[in-house]
Amino acid sequence: MKRLLIVADDLTGAADCAVGFSEHLRCEVLLSPLAHLPDAPVVALDFDSRQMPVEAAVRAHRQWLSNPAVAELPLYKKIDSTLRGHYAAEIAALNQRAMAVMAPAYPALGRTTRHGIQYLNGVPVDRSETWRNEGLQGTSDICAALQAQGLRCALLGREHLTPPSELKQRVLQALNDAIDVLVCDAEQDEDLNHLASATVDLCEQLYWFGSGGLAKALARLIEAQPVTPATAPRKPLLAVIGSMASPSHEQAQRLISISQAKSVQLDADWLLDPQRTEERLQYSLEWAELMGSGHDLVVRMDQGHRPTQHSRDLSQALAACMQPALKQAGTLIATGGETARALLTQAGIHQLMLQGEPVPGLVQAEANYQGRALTVVTKAGAFGDPDALVAIWRYLTHGSAPQLEECPHV
Repeated sequence: MKRLLIVADDLTGAADCAVGFSEHLRCEVLLSPLAHLPDAPVVALDFDSRQMPVEAAVRAHRQWLSNPAVAELPLYKKIDSTLRGHYAAEIAALNQRAMAVMAPAYPALGRTTRHGIQYLNGVPVDRSETWRNEGLQGTSDICAALQAQGLRCALLGREHLTPPSELKQRVLQALNDAIDVLVCDAEQDEDLNHLASATVDLCEQLYWFGSGGLAKALARLIEAQPVTPATAPRKPLLAVIGSMASPSHEQAQRLISISQAKSVQLDADWLLDPQRTEERLQYSLEWAELMGSGHDLVVRMDQGHRPTQHSRDLSQALAACMQPALKQAGTLIATGGETARALLTQAGIHQLMLQGEPVPGLVQAEANYQGRALTVVTKAGAFGDPDALVAIWRYLTHGSAPQLEECPHV
């Protein structure tokens, strides 16, 4: 397998999946489909379909992935490891392509699959804080969700992931039985490594449907190519925490307490109030002036009432408010996929070159911004050790980061 196309439903997911390959391969993330794919060995495309109506998400997948330029490429379809988004409908849209090998587990981050049920730190995802925060409804039973779309599923239990020769035979048998989706349990990284090893040579007969965990396992099996070393981070730093997930706010609070950065907390109603446009502009210019004088800035959302039905409008309003400050920034840290996408697209940035994962769960990239290089760091809202933002801040400002726990508190 010399090339790989990754398709995700949000920006941080696209980056999280692709970054495992970036140590040995050139990886690019696209924020919108291009007529011609870059020639990078690994290209990750953010469809931004998580918040779309399900019909629009299905249509986008069918239309773009039927393009002859991409139809023959090995495919990795990203799924959120807490089962957010329209994953069942999207996999049904790709049903004619090939059998899907589905493994949404990410054990290093507390996401596991047992008996076809998806768990977050031991709690079924449909009872998790993540689902409550976003007002989600549905089931943590993966096969039930897929069967509701008319898909033929088979469950591969953890006990069947070894030995390697038998695992590969089970995958081949599923192909022979015309199974649509092979749902795979995984509770340890080793489980994903076994699955990757058994399927990497079958990329013309199947595609992968997983989180960043399985992607990292596959990345270890791909032949390395020369890559350009990461560039030194640039100052000043702008951190925008748009996620409403509790881990992000704990991380932001720890960062503010130890850094020299100025901090701002914004209220959702203030950002969305059409009567306060001039006031927002004035503050935006003041924050830009602050950064222009060399100060780092941390901006976070009030974790109070934030209506989920207006989450996209809120991300766009937050991004608009931060554009003047972004013009003064050398590095942008964005927490939350919608927040990161809104900040970048409003700045005219539609392509990122990945440079690595200096801190677990935080992806570093470089973007061309108005003719200059901008360092960009993205993080999914619910990911990360409590000191994750402190660690990336120290790395970006001093070139070193403390060792964090493998399993973050989420």
